[in-house]
Amino acid sequence: MPKPQSPISNRQSPYFPPPFPTPWQVTPTPKSATLQPMMDYELTVKGQLDPSYAAWFGNVVLQHEADGNTVLTAVNSDQATLYGLILRCRDLGLTLLALNPKKTGNQ
Repeated sequence: MPKPQSPISNRQSPYFPPPFPTPWQVTPTPKSATLQPMMDYELTVKGQLDPSYAAWFGNVVLQHEADGNTVLTAVNSDQATLYGLILRCRDLGLTLLALNPKKTGNQ
């Protein structure tokens, strides 16, 4: 008489990972991925910010323009830092007028 099979015999064992990637698994970065170089960026916002905001923004230089706008210069920043600065501008309710990469001497 054949032995009856267990009802869970054809299921994936909880002790072995599934043969396909799951959403929570981290996949390695492809070798072809390139890192973005550190650059300076200029963000122009509407209105004049108080100089005390320079410390809140981090590694940023504030300059007031004659037209009443403020230029924030992010020195030696990557794209993640730039994105963080844009989010901080949003959190303050600032109107972003321009965003430009700034050429530095080593580029």
